Amino acid sequence: MKKTLATLIAACAILTAGKLAAQDELQSAIAAYDYKAAVTVLDSMITSARGDSSLVRDLTLQKVQCLKRLYRINDAIAALASISPGEEKGVLEVHDEEVLAELADAYMINNDYNNAAYCYSTLVYFNPDNIYFKIRLAQIPP
Repeated sequence: MKKTLATLIAACAILTAGKLAAQDELQSAIAAYDYKAAVTVLDSMITSARGDSSLVRDLTLQKVQCLKRLYRINDAIAALASISPGEEKGVLEVHDEEVLAELADAYMINNDYNNAAYCYSTLVYFNPDNIYFKIRLAQIPP
């Protein structure tokens, strides 16, 4: 029993050390503006965190921000769609304000004004007091 417990504690320590090393690597890549390396680190962190949906969401949002800085907007949209609850059905259903705002911004950058308008309209509907979403919706060309 003691040997099993010691083995479990050692395994947890190794996993924690691995996570801390990945976080340090991510921070240094972002600090050096090496977003390509940051995306690689985030991909490995997302793969290892598949059981924790909130952690996957947060890591994916960081990945999207790095992808947008690399002007890989289509990849950013695909990453955001991967954390959407309706992705399996082929329908994008986003009820998370932060994810929907990132998606709307990505659509605006990509000049996909119909989808951007849909996202911003949804954001205004669910958060009518947010003036930023109303301004962004008004900035969409007719």
